[in-house]
Amino acid sequence: MIDEDGEIFEEDPRDELVEKLLEYKKYKNAAEEFKGMEEERSLMFTKPPSDLSVYVKEAESDKQELNISLYDMLGALQKLLRRQKIQKPLYTKVTKQEISIEKRMDEIMIDLQSIKGKKSFFELFSLPVKEHIVITFMAVLELMKLNEIIVEQEDNFSEIMIAAKEGVEPVGSY
Repeated sequence: MIDEDGEIFEEDPRDELVEKLLEYKKYKNAAEEFKGMEEERSLMFTKPPSDLSVYVKEAESDKQELNISLYDMLGALQKLLRRQKIQKPLYTKVTKQEISIEKRMDEIMIDLQSIKGKKSFFELFSLPVKEHIVITFMAVLELMKLNEIIVEQEDNFSEIMIAAKEGVEPVGSY
Protein backbone atom coordinates (compact mmCIF):
# COMPACT_ATOMS: atom_id res chain seq x y z
CA MET A 1 0.00 0.00 0.00
CA ILE A 2 1.07 3.54 -0.66
CA ASP A 3 0.60 6.25 1.95
CA GLU A 4 0.07 9.98 1.36
CA ASP A 5 3.79 10.68 1.02
CA GLY A 6 4.11 8.11 -1.70
CA GLU A 7 6.01 5.62 0.37
CA ILE A 8 5.17 2.00 0.15
CA PHE A 9 4.41 0.17 3.34
CA GLU A 10 2.89 -3.13 4.16
CA GLU A 11 -0.31 -3.26 6.15
CA ASP A 12 -0.06 -5.43 9.21
CA PRO A 13 -2.92 -7.99 9.26
CA ARG A 14 -2.95 -7.75 13.04
CA ASP A 15 -4.09 -4.09 12.87
CA GLU A 16 -7.38 -5.11 11.29
CA LEU A 17 -7.82 -7.82 13.92
CA VAL A 18 -7.09 -5.33 16.75
CA GLU A 19 -9.70 -2.91 15.34
CA LYS A 20 -12.28 -5.70 15.22
CA LEU A 21 -11.42 -6.71 18.79
CA LEU A 22 -11.76 -3.11 20.01
CA GLU A 23 -15.13 -2.79 18.27
CA TYR A 24 -16.23 -6.12 19.80
CA LYS A 25 -15.15 -4.86 23.22
CA LYS A 26 -17.35 -1.73 22.78
CA TYR A 27 -20.37 -3.87 21.90
CA LYS A 28 -19.68 -6.22 24.80
CA ASN A 29 -19.48 -3.30 27.27
CA ALA A 30 -22.70 -1.81 25.87
CA ALA A 31 -24.44 -5.20 26.19
CA GLU A 32 -23.30 -5.51 29.82
CA GLU A 33 -24.58 -2.01 30.55
CA PHE A 34 -27.94 -2.85 28.97
CA LYS A 35 -28.11 -6.07 30.98
CA GLY A 36 -27.50 -4.12 34.20
CA MET A 37 -30.24 -1.63 33.25
CA GLU A 38 -32.58 -4.55 32.46
CA GLU A 39 -31.95 -6.13 35.88
CA GLU A 40 -32.52 -2.81 37.61
CA ARG A 41 -35.75 -2.25 35.69
CA SER A 42 -36.98 -5.76 36.45
CA LEU A 43 -37.11 -4.77 40.13
CA MET A 44 -39.69 -2.07 39.37
CA PHE A 45 -43.34 -2.90 38.99
CA THR A 46 -45.89 -0.53 37.55
CA LYS A 47 -49.57 -0.62 36.82
CA PRO A 48 -51.55 1.59 34.49
CA PRO A 49 -53.70 4.15 36.32
CA SER A 50 -57.15 2.90 37.27
CA ASP A 51 -60.31 4.88 36.74
CA LEU A 52 -61.58 5.56 40.26
CA SER A 53 -64.21 8.13 39.29
CA VAL A 54 -66.96 5.56 39.92
CA TYR A 55 -65.86 5.25 43.54
CA VAL A 56 -65.58 9.01 43.99
CA LYS A 57 -69.17 9.51 42.83
CA GLU A 58 -70.33 6.66 45.08
CA ALA A 59 -68.46 8.06 48.07
CA GLU A 60 -69.85 11.55 47.46
CA SER A 61 -73.42 10.24 47.31
CA ASP A 62 -72.96 8.22 50.52
CA LYS A 63 -71.02 10.94 52.28
CA GLN A 64 -72.71 12.40 55.29
CA GLU A 65 -71.64 15.69 56.74
CA LEU A 66 -70.09 14.74 60.05
CA ASN A 67 -68.79 17.42 62.31
CA ILE A 68 -67.17 14.74 64.40
CA SER A 69 -63.84 12.99 64.17
CA LEU A 70 -62.37 9.86 65.63
CA TYR A 71 -60.68 12.02 68.26
CA ASP A 72 -64.08 13.40 69.29
CA MET A 73 -65.33 9.83 69.67
CA LEU A 74 -62.29 8.83 71.74
CA GLY A 75 -62.76 11.96 73.89
CA ALA A 76 -66.38 10.98 74.48
CA LEU A 77 -65.27 7.48 75.48
CA GLN A 78 -62.77 8.91 77.98
CA LYS A 79 -65.46 11.19 79.39
CA LEU A 80 -67.78 8.19 79.73
CA LEU A 81 -65.12 6.13 81.47
CA ARG A 82 -64.50 8.97 83.94
CA ARG A 83 -68.26 9.19 84.66
CA GLN A 84 -68.49 5.44 85.13
CA LYS A 85 -65.54 5.48 87.52
CA ILE A 86 -67.17 8.17 89.66
CA GLN A 87 -70.52 6.35 89.75
CA LYS A 88 -68.93 2.97 90.47
CA PRO A 89 -70.11 1.40 93.74
CA LEU A 90 -67.46 0.51 96.33
CA TYR A 91 -68.23 -3.22 96.45
CA THR A 92 -69.33 -5.11 93.37
CA LYS A 93 -69.71 -8.70 92.39
CA VAL A 94 -68.04 -9.37 89.06
CA THR A 95 -69.87 -11.68 86.72
CA LYS A 96 -68.49 -12.33 83.30
CA GLN A 97 -71.01 -12.02 80.52
CA GLU A 98 -69.42 -12.06 77.10
CA ILE A 99 -71.16 -10.35 74.21
CA SER A 100 -69.98 -10.12 70.65
CA ILE A 101 -69.58 -6.86 68.78
CA GLU A 102 -72.10 -8.05 66.20
CA LYS A 103 -74.71 -8.78 68.87
CA ARG A 104 -74.12 -5.38 70.47
CA MET A 105 -74.48 -3.77 67.01
CA ASP A 106 -77.86 -5.48 66.69
CA GLU A 107 -78.92 -4.28 70.14
CA ILE A 108 -77.91 -0.71 69.35
CA MET A 109 -79.75 -0.74 66.02
CA ILE A 110 -82.90 -2.18 67.64
CA ASP A 111 -82.73 0.52 70.30
CA LEU A 112 -82.18 3.34 67.77
CA GLN A 113 -84.86 2.06 65.40
CA SER A 114 -87.39 1.75 68.23
CA ILE A 115 -87.03 5.37 69.36
CA LYS A 116 -87.05 6.69 65.75
CA GLY A 117 -85.01 9.69 66.78
CA LYS A 118 -81.72 10.73 68.26
CA LYS A 119 -80.17 9.23 71.35
CA SER A 120 -77.27 10.50 73.41
CA PHE A 121 -73.98 8.69 72.94
CA PHE A 122 -73.76 8.23 76.72
CA GLU A 123 -77.21 6.59 76.89
CA LEU A 124 -75.90 3.66 74.82
CA PHE A 125 -73.72 2.58 77.73
CA SER A 126 -76.31 1.05 80.03
CA LEU A 127 -73.96 -1.17 82.04
CA PRO A 128 -71.05 0.33 84.00
CA VAL A 129 -68.84 -2.67 83.16
CA LYS A 130 -65.63 -1.93 81.28
CA GLU A 131 -66.01 -4.88 78.87
CA HIS A 132 -69.53 -3.74 77.95
CA ILE A 133 -68.32 -0.17 77.44
CA VAL A 134 -65.50 -1.27 75.13
CA ILE A 135 -67.76 -3.62 73.12
CA THR A 136 -70.41 -0.90 72.80
CA PHE A 137 -67.83 1.65 71.67
CA MET A 138 -66.43 -0.75 69.07
CA ALA A 139 -69.97 -1.54 67.88
CA VAL A 140 -70.69 2.20 67.45
CA LEU A 141 -67.46 2.65 65.45
CA GLU A 142 -68.33 -0.34 63.27
CA LEU A 143 -71.85 1.01 62.64
CA MET A 144 -70.28 4.35 61.69
CA LYS A 145 -67.90 2.56 59.33
CA LEU A 146 -70.81 0.67 57.74
CA ASN A 147 -72.65 4.02 57.42
CA GLU A 148 -75.71 2.67 59.25
CA ILE A 149 -75.94 5.34 61.92
CA ILE A 150 -75.77 9.12 61.88
CA VAL A 151 -73.50 10.73 64.47
CA GLU A 152 -73.89 14.45 65.10
CA GLN A 153 -72.46 17.03 67.44
CA GLU A 154 -73.86 20.57 67.45
CA ASP A 155 -70.80 22.39 68.83
CA ASN A 156 -67.40 21.54 70.27
CA PHE A 157 -67.74 19.84 73.64
CA SER A 158 -71.50 19.44 73.24
CA GLU A 159 -73.20 16.09 73.55
CA ILE A 160 -72.83 13.57 70.72
CA MET A 161 -76.16 12.36 69.35
CA ILE A 162 -76.68 9.11 67.44
CA ALA A 163 -79.59 8.06 65.22
CA ALA A 164 -80.30 5.11 62.96
CA LYS A 165 -79.99 5.92 59.28
CA GLU A 166 -83.18 5.53 57.27
CA GLY A 167 -83.40 2.58 54.88
CA VAL A 168 -80.94 0.42 56.83
CA GLU A 169 -81.09 -3.35 56.32
CA PRO A 170 -83.14 -5.43 58.77
CA VAL A 171 -81.54 -5.92 62.15
CA GLY A 172 -79.75 -9.21 62.85
CA SER A 173 -77.68 -9.22 59.67
CA TYR A 174 -74.28 -8.68 61.29
